[in-house]
Amino acid sequence: MLIVREKGIVYLVESLGENVSDKDLKLSYRDLMNPRNCSLFKFRLSKVIGGISTNESSLGHPYKTIYDLRGELTAQKIVNEILPVIQETTDLIGWNPEDHEGAKHPYDNFILARGDVVFRIHRSGAVIEIESDCEATGTDYLRKMVYDASEMQGEAIDKIRNAYHEAERLFLIKSFPIAVIDTKSQKIRIYED
Repeated sequence: MLIVREKGIVYLVESLGENVSDKDLKLSYRDLMNPRNCSLFKFRLSKVIGGISTNESSLGHPYKTIYDLRGELTAQKIVNEILPVIQETTDLIGWNPEDHEGAKHPYDNFILARGDVVFRIHRSGAVIEIESDCEATGTDYLRKMVYDASEMQGEAIDKIRNAYHEAERLFLIKSFPIAVIDTKSQKIRIYED
């Protein structure tokens, strides 16, 4: 997942192309283009957007049911109010840390953003505020390298799409389609190219 902050807006971006294998199609193209199947989401009854990076994409879906995250997003609020709700969801899944090398949650990183504030919750439960304008989780560090090196001017979406195109070309990796959600529109958009 790529996390970009520009002009007071946070963009969360996920490569959906990684869910397709040349030999074994994990998802049909129609399913791949369905925003409900990506790991990005807007919390119901809230202005908070989120994303989950995990090797098991299906494990992210129960967390999309969390709702009513109101007020300013701070580390204290996450620790006191949001982490307990996340833990309840983890318990409902039946996740046992002892079966998973002590990992408290089934995700690698849980991203929360509101306005221009963005936090990462690590699978250990650590809450970290992301202060850089571009951050990456998982394999998206390749796209971050391209984004950081880019001197392209223009809108954030154009720069993000360009970074994913360049990463495809440079590193021979499948990126598109990509899913994007931002803290302004709070809508998931799918870009095929």
